[in-house]
Amino acid sequence: MRLFRLLAVGWTLGVLVACFIPGKLVEPIVFEWIDKIAHFVLFAGFAGFWLSALPGNRRFALVLGAGLLLALLTEAGQYLLPIGRSAEWFDLAADGLGLLAGYAFDRWLIIPTTRS
Repeated sequence: MRLFRLLAVGWTLGVLVACFIPGKLVEPIVFEWIDKIAHFVLFAGFAGFWLSALPGNRRFALVLGAGLLLALLTEAGQYLLPIGRSAEWFDLAADGLGLLAGYAFDRWLIIPTTRS
């Protein structure tokens, strides 16, 4: 449990760094939706690590709420801060889908293997 908490905190810090890297330091887009895939993966990892780190039945609601708040704050920061990044609704959608994918991964892949 302690290892997953460290991983979850580290992953969350990584999400923040990735979302606030100045635009001039970001590599040119390889294909059109690569940033949406990155958002999906970042927030799936966020959900997966935090769901593994937290005990209890209410952890999904807590992780989903925290993940959505993080998604909103990072998009607001990209919009408001002069870092050469833009906020997009599709980024929020990718973040939300990533959170749900992290939950699905935790629910259907991690838990059954620990019960066996």
